[in-house]
Amino acid sequence: MRAGNRIRKGVWIAGLFILLLAAACAAVYYCGSMIADAHTISRLNGSVQFGHSSPDMESFEADGDLIALSDLLNYTGSYANLSSHYYKKALNRSEGQGGMMVYNAILYALDHGFSFISVPADTCPSEILSKIVYYAVFDQPMMEENTVLGLTGGALTYQEKTLQRYYIFLPTNDTEHLDYKKQALEKAREIVGNMPASNGTELEKARYLYNWLVENVRYTEDQNYNESKPHYLYDALLRGETNCDGFSNAFTLLLNLCGVECFNVGNDVQSEEDVGHTWNVMKIGGVYFQADPTAESSLYKATGENLYLYFCLSAGALGNGEYEELIRDVAPVCSDTRHDLDAVDVFVEGLERANKDLPEMRAAIERLEEGASHIIIRCDAFADAGWENSLKAAEAWFSDCKVVVTLVRAGQQYCVVFRGDVTGRLP
Repeated sequence: MRAGNRIRKGVWIAGLFILLLAAACAAVYYCGSMIADAHTISRLNGSVQFGHSSPDMESFEADGDLIALSDLLNYTGSYANLSSHYYKKALNRSEGQGGMMVYNAILYALDHGFSFISVPADTCPSEILSKIVYYAVFDQPMMEENTVLGLTGGALTYQEKTLQRYYIFLPTNDTEHLDYKKQALEKAREIVGNMPASNGTELEKARYLYNWLVENVRYTEDQNYNESKPHYLYDALLRGETNCDGFSNAFTLLLNLCGVECFNVGNDVQSEEDVGHTWNVMKIGGVYFQADPTAESSLYKATGENLYLYFCLSAGALGNGEYEELIRDVAPVCSDTRHDLDAVDVFVEGLERANKDLPEMRAAIERLEEGASHIIIRCDAFADAGWENSLKAAEAWFSDCKVVVTLVRAGQQYCVVFRGDVTGRLP
């Protein structure tokens, strides 16, 4: 149920916000760990420098590995099987070797607990740097999109030679967060390992793991959750409470572990109140569909039932809107509608054409009278009519029902009609 449930995206990030750091500061930190000779400067110019940043990214030290760009070109990382690499493949097609080396540098930082990366500025155009970081974050479930990521440019000057650099800050890539992520990974493997063998198809596997998340994880009510740089995967899989990034990362991780392609997508921030949302795209039978375990979990909390209203749908049926700009040109359209009505009992095209005498409406009423716990109505006109008008129309459809029913809004296009008075279970 999405009314009043616009999922928060937390600390500032619909795109990547820009940190302004003084280049002189960068030079101080670099010079503290570099040998002052021409060979070192030459090597630095063709290499990626790793290090650590403070949690607020106001200071950093380039105290980690120095890796040649060429050595990163084919780097796959320690967690290659956890990702579909959907965005990485798109990056390789569009941005070539430079973009790939920056992407792989982010993977290297993830593997080794580095939260600071310095990249030669001529590796790739500055305007695509934020796109590369976003691609890596949406591909990799071990990275968090809903946190503060920093990008800035700077210069290292030594012995009259100036090296232009890009600085990337990943504050939840530190060793503490990495330890929590490893614990979450072990839990994910346990969950997948316990999946019954009867779930043999891609759709059955995805449905089982979706159900596990919906029933075992709840959406956090903590308004300050993101400010603490939380352990999203750990919170989802081991603590049972997280935000939309924890849900989507966990679903991506679980599906990829069992061989079903999955990755994250997100939408743009629309206002200060509507701070954006992250959900999933999965590939079932060679076709891309969308799923939103966060929204389903909120509905489950209210009703006690997993209704699968946000599982394996077209983009239009899910209703989360347009993708954010950085992924809009590469993320799948998800236009296949074959599963849009799988969980729906009655589909009504418009309010003016619906009435209680429709054969499918009569059949739904009879199901409730015979003991069904609920039926689900989808009406695309609900979104335009508003919930008050939609509720009046839907109440008229069930006015002759012989049992008490409760109508619950579920997103913009769905109404769940429960047998009995369930208002005490609703938030």
